[in-house]
Amino acid sequence: MYYLANLSPGALSRTALIVFAGCHSLGEEAQDGDSLWGAALTKGADVAAGFTGSPLAYPLFFDVFWTKLNRDGATLDNAKNVALAAVFAEWDQYYDCDTFGIHFAQGSQGWALRLRPARYGQ
Repeated sequence: MYYLANLSPGALSRTALIVFAGCHSLGEEAQDGDSLWGAALTKGADVAAGFTGSPLAYPLFFDVFWTKLNRDGATLDNAKNVALAAVFAEWDQYYDCDTFGIHFAQGSQGWALRLRPARYGQ
């Protein structure tokens, strides 16, 4: 949080998506009400993503999520849903990966966001 807060205004204005992959990374900080996602959006990011829970199966979730998003050109929503399906297929439960969510700046594409990878896998 400290490092995000110290970035200059607009420092993340060329950031379409920032993902905080840790436990409870999409929640509010208990001490002062600040949040990682709020700081990222304030500094110019379009979409901030993370978890409100403690995702135990995050390695599989992110393997599928990033492949769908970067290689296959899926929307953020589709990449999330396919990753959740992969986790469920593997373990018959979500292990808190279903707490993945986003916050987005006004005017952004939100769940419809698609990334255009420059060179996936090279």
